[in-house]
Amino acid sequence: RPTPGTGKGDCGLILSRIRADNAGVYGLRLVADPSRQLHKELRWMHYVTVNVTDTPPAPHLWPDPAPLTQGSKTTFGCWVPPACPKETLTLTWEGAATKTPGAHVDTWTPPATVATHPVIGTLLTFEPLWYHDKTFLNCTLRGSDGKTITQVSRQLQVNYAPRDVHVEMTPSSPIYGGQEVTLSCQDSAKPPSHAYSWSLEGQMLPHSMAQVVLRPTKASDGGSYRCQATNIVGTTTSHPITLVVYYAPRDVHVEMTPSSPIYGGQEVTLSCQDSAKPPSHAYSWSLEGQMLPHSMAQVVLRPTKASDGGSYRCQATNIVGTTTSHPITLVVYYPPREATLKNLTSLPALVGSRINLSCILGPAHPAPASVQWLRNNIWEVDTPGPTLSFNADPARAGTYRCIGRNPAGAALSLPLSVIVWYPPKTVRVLQSPEGPVVAGGGPVRLHCQIGAAEPPKFTVSWFKNGQELPVPSPSLLLHGPEPADAAAYACQARNDAGVTRSPPITLDVLCESHPKIPRGNP
Repeated sequence: RPTPGTGKGDCGLILSRIRADNAGVYGLRLVADPSRQLHKELRWMHYVTVNVTDTPPAPHLWPDPAPLTQGSKTTFGCWVPPACPKETLTLTWEGAATKTPGAHVDTWTPPATVATHPVIGTLLTFEPLWYHDKTFLNCTLRGSDGKTITQVSRQLQVNYAPRDVHVEMTPSSPIYGGQEVTLSCQDSAKPPSHAYSWSLEGQMLPHSMAQVVLRPTKASDGGSYRCQATNIVGTTTSHPITLVVYYAPRDVHVEMTPSSPIYGGQEVTLSCQDSAKPPSHAYSWSLEGQMLPHSMAQVVLRPTKASDGGSYRCQATNIVGTTTSHPITLVVYYPPREATLKNLTSLPALVGSRINLSCILGPAHPAPASVQWLRNNIWEVDTPGPTLSFNADPARAGTYRCIGRNPAGAALSLPLSVIVWYPPKTVRVLQSPEGPVVAGGGPVRLHCQIGAAEPPKFTVSWFKNGQELPVPSPSLLLHGPEPADAAAYACQARNDAGVTRSPPITLDVLCESHPKIPRGNP
């Protein structure tokens, strides 16, 4: 129907609450006012085709669909043609992405490359997360009453770094050494992970697949494993998983404190050291192959005796098995138990004979390298063996002892007296008075002077011109010497060791009427 204009340039036609039957061709006709003389014959007609659909056009989303990347700032635009002047339309965003922390909505005017005519636009900015993948982002057109007029939806495709990265172990820990174990690196990633790496106790392993097979498992395979999964977005490391490998005790050995050798009476601790999984729960000990009544990992010998010396072994046992250590030798030093001094030849000994003394030592460790000999409590000599041998000499007579000594101590024997018998020494005849005597004069004494002798008991004999006199006394007394007494006299001393005779001495007897002419005078 014609709608007259105001004549002031407003020739618009507003179709409110348009319906489908409002579609058609509308014409705008311009007719001059007949009351005005100018342009009386002016006529003009313009046609406009109005298409009306049952539903309004859906909003447009920008940009075109493309995969998003987790954590990367992303912008979506939504626009529709403008509403009728009296209509109030709004665009709203809906979906999980709109609830992301930091997401915000702004009014948006699309660039000419997006929309070539004025539109209503809104802009959503957010950082997509992994759980936005395959969710829907909706842009809804609402009327003034808030009701949905139409909407557009897009399913989001979000690429994200590997997540939920963890190691699965088959069979589960603990396992026994020698078994086969499979470690699998499980993860969720988009796009799927294309590279994997593994570490054990922080040390990188030469594996680059999602699965590692340990065949057979060794004790050294036990520890904390991690895997890393990598895709085009990033790399994620798993939490550690511990592979416990059960194995029989290994590196079993005995530690000794203090170290050998030790001295008898000291305290010694023997410790059975081992590496086992699970830890060893039982121990046993042997000495020289004989089982000992000990069942702990540590044995204390307090105080150490000579019988404690020898070769020790320990055995460690866990639920997997039993392992025996190599032997360790405990050397116990102890001094000689005793020292006994014996004479191997008869005593007393005659001078010049051979004397052999033997020092018999009791058990000792280590054996003394030599024997010390004391004479009259003064060091005399060391001998490499137990025997001291020497020629009998008065100078070597005395009280002897022997000492057996090693690093642990010494043993001293009881004393043994060594007596050397020898014949009387320095036997000579002394005349008193000296010189020639006068026949019938005063008495003359001949005395047998005797030096040292062993044994000191001796007898004396006298000889006149080589003939023994029946005089057993040390002195020979001539009361009134006669010419017949003039002779060569000698004495002899005898003990159990032998006999010694003095050099002869000549006794001169002078007659009173015939004085002796001195030698050398004519």
